Amino acid sequence: QLARSQDEIDRAVGNDRIHDFAPADDAVSLAASLGFASGAAALAAVQQIGADSVLNVAGGSITFVGLGAATLTAADFVIG
Repeated sequence: QLARSQDEIDRAVGNDRIHDFAPADDAVSLAASLGFASGAAALAAVQQIGADSVLNVAGGSITFVGLGAATLTAADFVIG
């Protein structure tokens, strides 16, 4: 089995946009300093805004362009 691809976010400055996130293949690695204790906590903070899913973090946001919030799972967020 291939490892999942991870986009690492260690601090949010501004607004990041991820255009080709594939929930079965990708994950977002979030620094613990962003305030999420678990992947489930990060998932609970995701909002559906239009056709995009948006995770607000201190100092900015992460937008999953064209991806519905219902397609994300806690496993898509790795805290470390």
